[in-house]
Amino acid sequence: MKKSLLWIATWWLTSTCSIINSQACELSIEHAWLRLPPPVSDTAAAYMTLQNRCNETKEITQLTSSIASMVMLHDAHMHGMKSLRIEPNQQIIFAPHGPHIMLMGIKHAIQKDSTISMMFHFRDNHQQRVVFPVKDMRMPATSHMHHM
Repeated sequence: MKKSLLWIATWWLTSTCSIINSQACELSIEHAWLRLPPPVSDTAAAYMTLQNRCNETKEITQLTSSIASMVMLHDAHMHGMKSLRIEPNQQIIFAPHGPHIMLMGIKHAIQKDSTISMMFHFRDNHQQRVVFPVKDMRMPATSHMHHM
């Protein structure tokens, strides 16, 4: 009887620990930034580097943000992706002219040097909040002097 109870207690503890460990593993999201859109635009693009350091595949199924009516993952050809699978030890770089996040229906003006928060939703119902600093990538205005 004691061995049975010990076995059950050991099984419960190891099962609980592995569940906690699998839930605690999040994607590493680095170099996140959002390109400051022109003042008249209701769309913006965001970039980052995703690294899956977990032992299981992660799948992003939805992105949301309070500042946009729609947030989508886009591939390098501007096609929307329904989801994105990131295998263990895989790294995906979101960059201009490559995969990116598209925010559409922006509800208010985005300010230079502010931050935008997005929620990543995963197939396993896990959510991960990511903060994107806003960067102004426009060329500074220069004056043109003409010599006569």
